[in-house]
Amino acid sequence: VERPINSIDAVLDLKALERGESAPSPHAAARSWWGVPVGGLSEMSEDSRRKLADLIRVVNLESGDIERPTVVIQDAGTGQHPDDFPKTLLSILESNKKSKHHQMGVYNAGGAASYAFCPYTLILSRRAPQLLAGRTDEVGVAVVRYNPLDPDRFKSGTYEYCVGPDGTVLRADLAELPDIHTGLATPGYGTYVKHVSYELSKHYRGAQEPKKSLWHLFHAAIPDPPLPFRIVETRTERFPGMKGEVERRVVMGLLHLLRRVGTADYQDERRIVLGLENGSAVVRYFVVNDDRDPDAYTTSDQGETITLNGQRQGTKDRYWLKRNTDLHYIYRRLVVIVDGNDLTSTAKRDVFASTRESHKDSPLTRRILEGMIQELRDDDDLRGLDDAARERSISEATRTTSDRIKKQLASQVAAFLQGQGAGKKGGAPRPKTSRPKKPSRPLKVDDTAMLEVPDTLHILTDPVIIEPGRRAILRLAINAKNGFLPRHSAALAIVIGPELKDHVRVLSTGRLLGGRLRITLEASASAPVIQSAIQVALVDPALPVFL
Repeated sequence: VERPINSIDAVLDLKALERGESAPSPHAAARSWWGVPVGGLSEMSEDSRRKLADLIRVVNLESGDIERPTVVIQDAGTGQHPDDFPKTLLSILESNKKSKHHQMGVYNAGGAASYAFCPYTLILSRRAPQLLAGRTDEVGVAVVRYNPLDPDRFKSGTYEYCVGPDGTVLRADLAELPDIHTGLATPGYGTYVKHVSYELSKHYRGAQEPKKSLWHLFHAAIPDPPLPFRIVETRTERFPGMKGEVERRVVMGLLHLLRRVGTADYQDERRIVLGLENGSAVVRYFVVNDDRDPDAYTTSDQGETITLNGQRQGTKDRYWLKRNTDLHYIYRRLVVIVDGNDLTSTAKRDVFASTRESHKDSPLTRRILEGMIQELRDDDDLRGLDDAARERSISEATRTTSDRIKKQLASQVAAFLQGQGAGKKGGAPRPKTSRPKKPSRPLKVDDTAMLEVPDTLHILTDPVIIEPGRRAILRLAINAKNGFLPRHSAALAIVIGPELKDHVRVLSTGRLLGGRLRITLEASASAPVIQSAIQVALVDPALPVFL
């Protein structure tokens, strides 16, 4: 996963260096420099996505072992000059991304972890000509291997790369970086990394397959990449379904897959406000349709994912979600993604570790997770889906039990009438019938009657009763299309009356769905028992709207 992330960083950095600019985040950089819409990759045309994805490719090549394909990652990013290899492509913990907010990576240790899973890694790179600044245009070459050293003298071995007789990185006699023979054009510069016979036993299937594949791995591990990238499967003789043809797919992240029409019965988005010192976190959750395999999107150990810059930083399993939400019937189909991009720098340090194995178990992390769980528990529509699934489960169990009793009774009657019928025990065989699977009951979130710019706003919760130290839900009706909020979140204002304005705050806001919006309020423990007013305003002169 680290290699395509590094490639995304290289492609983003190419534009930053060409323009002499920076951006506050990788997604902001993708919008400014590569034309990605505000709504993300899902809003791009298919042709535009494919062209952009061809800048970064991950290719499976035959190695002779089905579980250990040779994997090539090639990008058309900045590339590196051979003189810079020791401090970039071959470095560990050089921290050369810390000041680049437009890049996904932070710690610069991830790519090196891939060496442990293959005997050799070949690296070629050519600096983009427009970035050479007077240096010689050369293609650098390195081969990385593990040297076990003498076990009698050393506790462990070491990773090493080859150099020339003068101790410098080798140069290839090439005018430009070669293509990897995928039939896709390259500009001749960037970085090419080949992991020979890479240990990929959990994801060795054809790269484009829905499970146990690179497609599955990358979508789950990078839920919201700033840029798309291409995966290519060339092992045409390994998998009969390929019919001898190379397969190519574009990876756009788990959020894109879940947002596709017909994938999820229900989805919502909530922003949890954590205060000025911590910023906020966005919770997005989806209930995958009954007729789809939830394991094709995430595995059982990834019920909840917390992300930074679109990449997975830590997870909680589905059973953790089940225990904490009491959603006993839809928890397998529930996918929750917590976006940490809008946390402050201090908060990110409290939540995220230097590896992406798990997030820190800090007070702030627990606060975010507790807030996320509370949002799920407060969602009446989510509870309604769980109740509907429970009713179906009970109905199916009752029907199954009834059918089993009928079969047992028929068997005993047939045995009693032995010899009088055509069956094994004298009874006629019953034809097997299959019952159609009843789909989940869809929620009424149709927005065809709603407006692009709303003209009505109503407070549905009147009065709002909130106890000191507790939370309460404020529900609004706004006749706008789904997603109008949070898309225009800056236009919404919740004003608490003077008697309670210092004691009651907006804890979270959500997504407008079916003309309804849920807002969570929180009162301080010292709040007085008193009446006050709440005023809600939706004001945006640019639309224009004033409600």
